[in-house]
Amino acid sequence: LRTELCYLTHEDERCGAPIPGRHRVDACCCSVGVAWGPECDECPEKGTPEYGQLCPRPGFSHRGDFINGKPFLK
Repeated sequence: LRTELCYLTHEDERCGAPIPGRHRVDACCCSVGVAWGPECDECPEKGTPEYGQLCPRPGFSHRGDFINGKPFLK
């Protein structure tokens, strides 16, 4: 899977507050991100079928996931 910027805000089709580094879409959208990638694609909302496909297990965290909005580095 490709890695892109992950954004914490998405308003009026514009992304803001990019998280440092590059992230997979699932790692972004299933944690703190609300939008992802160069096209500023909005993440699926929690509870939707699209979210269920992207994030199959609630609470499942990827290595390099976020804690308190900061990249979690081992």
